[in-house]
Amino acid sequence: MTRSIARRLAAVALVVLLVSSSVAAPVAGAMSGTSSSTNAIDSPDGEPSAQSDAWCGVTAAISDFVFGSSSLDCGVTVSDDVETVNSSSNVTKLEIYNAALAQKAQTETFNAVSSNYINDTQSIAWSKAEIAIAEAYQNGSSQAVAESKARTAIADYYARIQYNQIAAWNTTISAYGDLSERAGGTFIHWDQDPVSSWEHSFSTTNESLTLANDTQVPVVGAKRNGEEVFVIGDPPQEADVGGYFSLIAVKSPDSNHPQTALVDVKTWSSRFNRSQALNDQLQSEATNYTSRVYSALENDTINASDITSRTTKMFELAASSSTDGEVDLYRSVALYASMGLATPDLEGLGTMEVSHNNTTDYGILLAERAPNGTWQSNTTYETPPDANTSAIGVEGPVRLATTGGDVVTLSGEFEVDNITNTNGNRLANVSAERRSYQTADVSGLLAKMNETQRLIEQIESRQATGSGTSGGGGGSSSLAIVGLLAVLAGGAVIYLQRDT
Repeated sequence: MTRSIARRLAAVALVVLLVSSSVAAPVAGAMSGTSSSTNAIDSPDGEPSAQSDAWCGVTAAISDFVFGSSSLDCGVTVSDDVETVNSSSNVTKLEIYNAALAQKAQTETFNAVSSNYINDTQSIAWSKAEIAIAEAYQNGSSQAVAESKARTAIADYYARIQYNQIAAWNTTISAYGDLSERAGGTFIHWDQDPVSSWEHSFSTTNESLTLANDTQVPVVGAKRNGEEVFVIGDPPQEADVGGYFSLIAVKSPDSNHPQTALVDVKTWSSRFNRSQALNDQLQSEATNYTSRVYSALENDTINASDITSRTTKMFELAASSSTDGEVDLYRSVALYASMGLATPDLEGLGTMEVSHNNTTDYGILLAERAPNGTWQSNTTYETPPDANTSAIGVEGPVRLATTGGDVVTLSGEFEVDNITNTNGNRLANVSAERRSYQTADVSGLLAKMNETQRLIEQIESRQATGSGTSGGGGGSSSLAIVGLLAVLAGGAVIYLQRDT
């Protein structure tokens, strides 16, 4: 059974190469479980580099999902509990139940990240289109060929996102399939939402899917009652008794443990289909976008080499001016900034001193949105917002990328104590505006490119003089500017974006 998920779209990219190349060679998410590998998409070379343990948390998950790969293999894996059950000759229902819950926990970070950040992939995709168009122009290709290259690059980008979603799905469904075989019967089963007493048998089968770039990959199918097969991207199965069989659940092993839903297949499907919808949206805008970029190149308003060289230059600067911990901080900022999320204005910023849970850390706050677009010193915030406190509420996840290389997820009250500049002097506040798509003319892109070049020269000057220590807990002034380069790279493409 082969299902066509998308047509060709476009790109090879500016920001994604900045982020994925600036630290180490990226590693594609492994296809785990029943479908263990595929040659459908070229796998990047290189081994994972030694990074902070925090990278196998939220930041790595964002890199895996939004950028298609990270420097570590931090995707969804089979839990140790499932491995133990599979290798044991005699297991109890309670042990299988606990293994199922452990596997569910393995997917929590992936599920949260993929749900929160799927819509933030558009700026990355357009940056891929931009670099593809510039390279085509440099090679003497026509505008029609440049458009084709852009469509292919975007298609490859969204194919990577789909590939990693399928990898996580395959691992998850295969693990539950193994546990279901060990338990027998309908201990692990299809159920309605919410879980009820309507139990249908669950098993797995091998299927295939076609990605956005027309390549075919193996996918694990979730079979209901030995007949109907569900794969990621399919609608939920309609139940004979009304409603839909959209959950894979595990029964209660005894009177002390509740029946528990393990997989909400409609949520997985919705996320996968959203990548298809974004493909379609960018496809419909690719012609106009290419026309604007190509015309600007022909008119010498912008220079193709300026576009194509920025990624390499920023990689060289980041790799030569950062320690391991600082690379983690830089990448964390770049990940958020390049997606258009709220990162502080990094020019001149040293570090932010943040107190939380009786601990004080130094670093940079990253969030969906900062209150009124600003972080204030000596101010108490709370996430999620609580109307019963005097703290300023912050919607969405808030994370602190620390100078030590960790990424801390903040919850409840936290206080921004001191904000310092690169000279160690205190600042009253720092702006952190969320960047979104805009409509403007090519001169806006040119201004951004000129600012990027100015910052590159500033970094090289600081490297030559050996400066780089910031006040208030460490960090690097070069690091701050490199982070701002990522902001500019992620934001520059919006100046050519138009609604169709």
